[in-house]
Amino acid sequence: DDYSGARDPDHTAAGFSSDCTLCHDTSGWENDFFNHATTGYSLTGAHTTLDCTACHPGNRYKGTPRDCYSCHEDDYRNADDHSGYPTDCEQCHTTDSWEHSRFRKPLLNESIRRKP
Repeated sequence: DDYSGARDPDHTAAGFSSDCTLCHDTSGWENDFFNHATTGYSLTGAHTTLDCTACHPGNRYKGTPRDCYSCHEDDYRNADDHSGYPTDCEQCHTTDSWEHSRFRKPLLNESIRRKP
């Protein structure tokens, strides 16, 4: 059948629902859509423009981390002056961009810094 024969991505390996109407309409298989909110992880900000493989390399969908740091560890490590800050990126950043932070260094609240 079409479901088990799908290879890009492999629907069976990815654990996709066999209800085709969740992602396809009746005009053809190429007209696919997916409501990411049904996964419990809504795409917002810069994540909305990414290709699926940016977060799901090798079409791996099950077990994809949901925390920022798992995907953005290199960004954190390469950022200026992040030493000692928590790895919970959402405390200071939004999904719109890394550059626009809700945080201003002169107003640092020492309670959010990790203890050495």
